[in-house]
Amino acid sequence: MKNFRFKALIFTILLVFPLMLITTKAFCGGPNPGVGSDEHLAGPAVVGQIHVIPDPEDPDPKIGSILVDFTGSCKGQPLEFSDIEIETAFDTIQGPDDLEGQRFAGLDPVVDCSPKNGGEEVIIHKVTKFERDNVHSEIKADAIILFVVGK
Repeated sequence: MKNFRFKALIFTILLVFPLMLITTKAFCGGPNPGVGSDEHLAGPAVVGQIHVIPDPEDPDPKIGSILVDFTGSCKGQPLEFSDIEIETAFDTIQGPDDLEGQRFAGLDPVVDCSPKNGGEEVIIHKVTKFERDNVHSEIKADAIILFVVGK
């Protein structure tokens, strides 16, 4: 009986605890892509739909940039922006992970939406319902956008 308890204890120490630490790190934090060490993400969240197309002024979608249009809301207030240019080639965006972490500036301030300590730049934090249409060279997705502020 003592041998079984010893084996169970060793199993717990060597396997279960490391798995718990890995899971905690994966789900509870860590660095956010596109955010510097002296910055963090802040709300309120801007939630809505994004529409992405290759920049028509770039001759090659493999090396050019994209244009992003957004329709959504922040704290219940409607919010739209269009033709935001991001230096990412359209052909490199194959899934939600390729849009998450994309950072840009140029949003008009929305009353009661921008954080008080910065927020001139935003980042696409989470992308769901990703749909890529290669025939029409466009991407549509739901997105959560957060503000980048200094610490």
